[in-house]
Order: sequence, then structure tokens, then C-alpha cells
Amino acid sequence: MTIALRSQRTATALLTIGCVATADQLSKSATADLPPDTVAFIHPLRNYAFSLQLLNAPPSTEVTLMLLILTISTAWAVKRIQQGRLHPVAAGLIIGGCASNIVDRVLLGSVRDFLRLGHVVINIADIAILTGILLISVPRRRHRVRG
Repeated sequence: MTIALRSQRTATALLTIGCVATADQLSKSATADLPPDTVAFIHPLRNYAFSLQLLNAPPSTEVTLMLLILTISTAWAVKRIQQGRLHPVAAGLIIGGCASNIVDRVLLGSVRDFLRLGHVVINIADIAILTGILLISVPRRRHRVRG
């Protein structure tokens, strides 16, 4: 893979990370002061629990663990992106979503959720993370160039 293609793939991932984090933070800010259920699916709330309430630890421990996981995952993703083994948009969706939720946890002590889907309330970052995971799990077809 050429250096130009590696740079393009890295730039695509970085752009995706920035777009996801920006869209998530703007949407959280726009809905933060709305009364619950003003709009059918908008229900702003603060999620103080760690990832589906899987961990019951002090906030500083949660943030440290989240930052460690994000750092390791990002290093792994960069290497795979540059090798052409990981789609940069999928990685950008996951990293951008995780980073945005960590920003909430660091600055506010909780994650802001607002999209009611049945009994679950999520945010744009959560949707981006899920979409990225789905993109990674779908096998990609590689086309051979015959010549």
C-alpha cells in the first residue's frame, strides 16, 4: 500500500472521528434543556452508570479504564487501517463515539443520553459505535484485478 493511500485512509478515519464527536456533542447540547418527552423520542437524561452498568467503581477508575481501552483500541485500529485491514470509517465511528462519551464522563461525571428507543435511552455516539461494530463484522469482498 502506498504512503498516499495510507495517509488518505488515516485522514478518513480522523475526519470521521471529528464528525461523530461534533455531531454527538452538539445534539446533546441541543436537547439537554428540553423537558422529557416533548418530542416523541427525545428524553434527555444523565447516565451515571458505566457501559450498561457492567462496572460499579469510582468515577476516576471508570474514566481511567475507558481511556486505557480507547488508547489501546486506537493504536490497534491505526495499524490495521494503514495495513488496509480495517475500514477507516468503521474505526472512526467507534473511536469518535467512545471519545465523545468519555468527554461527557470527564467533564460532567455522566454521559448525556436523549434518544428514547423503547425502554433504552441512547445518544448519537452510541449509534456511531454500534454502526462501526456492524461495519467491522460484515465481511468485505476483495476484488482481484486481473491483468
